[in-house]
Amino acid sequence: MSDSGTSQFLNEVNLISELQHFNVISLLGYCFHSDGHILVFEYHANRSLDLYFFGSTESSKLSWKIRHKIIKGIARGMTYLHHDSCVTIIHRDLKVSNILLDKDMNPKISDFGISRLVSRDHIQTNTNKVAGTRGYIAPECWSDKIFTKKTDVFSFGVVILEIISGKANYKFTNSKGETSLLTCMWRNWEEESLLEVVDPSIMDSSSSPLTMIQIVRYTQIGLLCVQNIPQDRPTMSSLVVMFESSTELPRPKPPVYFNSDTTYSTFEIGSTSMLTTMSSL
Repeated sequence: MSDSGTSQFLNEVNLISELQHFNVISLLGYCFHSDGHILVFEYHANRSLDLYFFGSTESSKLSWKIRHKIIKGIARGMTYLHHDSCVTIIHRDLKVSNILLDKDMNPKISDFGISRLVSRDHIQTNTNKVAGTRGYIAPECWSDKIFTKKTDVFSFGVVILEIISGKANYKFTNSKGETSLLTCMWRNWEEESLLEVVDPSIMDSSSSPLTMIQIVRYTQIGLLCVQNIPQDRPTMSSLVVMFESSTELPRPKPPVYFNSDTTYSTFEIGSTSMLTTMSSL
């Protein structure tokens, strides 16, 4: 393994060993060897969240009840990382494939290979490269190469909108010529036509009027998370309150679409770390 890979591995071990939360993955052990390094995590029977979306036939297994439980669980886990743990951690690569699901479909945030520990009073951190995954990276990471807690909030907003629509942001297209899931979701929210973009698997025979009310609210919260200006995005702790209450929400501005494909040739994208569960040993 390269020096950078070893550094990333040790970074993940050091970070995860400090974390204890129901919605954050638990590290059971690790192997550090010249031939390769392995992280051993608790087994997650329902694998990663991305396997249920993006055209998968598995999407029918995720009712709205399960989806909003997953969204709220991620919010609680990220609130712990940002505000409540013994250290403050910015994840920097929050995405559906980094959310693991246990036997009861509870979400566990995973993959801390490119995460950063920051001091409580540190507002932002500069980086010499853009790290993360296409479709989830906040605009300020491209333009200014800085990351803050609000960059995680942006990524979480994308995750919310992907969970609701069942579609991937980074390769989104539709019959209207739109190439951004974020702008498509905002337009349909603004026009009160969200049924056009909601994953059909959600709206089954067991759906109630309350389901659509919750979907509209969760979409609005997701759109608040992907605001172009970081200061316009909620904090993770305030998001938990938004999900649990019926208080009036701010009105989101339309997301600013930018073509990240042209930017990827300019900056290096961070890699992901090796994950091994007990079932594969």
